[in-house]
Amino acid sequence: FGSQNQVAEPEPEPTATAEATAAEVTNCQPGVVEVEAFIGRSENHEALVNIPEGEPVFLWYEITNTGLVDCIFDVGTYATFFTITSGEQVFFSSRDCDREGDSKFSKILKPNIVEKSVPGEWLKVYSSSEYQCTDNNRPAPKGGAQYEIMVEVSGVVSDKKLFYLF
Repeated sequence: FGSQNQVAEPEPEPTATAEATAAEVTNCQPGVVEVEAFIGRSENHEALVNIPEGEPVFLWYEITNTGLVDCIFDVGTYATFFTITSGEQVFFSSRDCDREGDSKFSKILKPNIVEKSVPGEWLKVYSSSEYQCTDNNRPAPKGGAQYEIMVEVSGVVSDKKLFYLF
């Protein structure tokens, strides 16, 4: 608020280096988004290869726009699926989990900035359509059992990442 005698400042002219406004940002083009799955401790997103016995374990992903411009990408839980396998056997699939509260959430991804998802706990159990992802399922084998984790976010699939459950 100012007095009636103040003169309004002119609007700055847009420049080639000015950031794009949200209205100018479009959906990410195919091939410019990369995701990477992680498993470990939720504090500070500490990734682990060897999961100690008795310790809670969390899943999360990192997502990166490898393109040259900002773009919009759906990172909501509705479009995110974790899978844990050993060989060809699927031990855990978040597709089996209760997905009732899932949401769509689009985010502007800036070029070459790594974004981390919120970690979600894996109870170290099989998932199933009957018991979903609860501790009512059989426990996953431990004692140094070898697993691989991967994530899919809005159709973009990560590479598998090896870990061991003790």
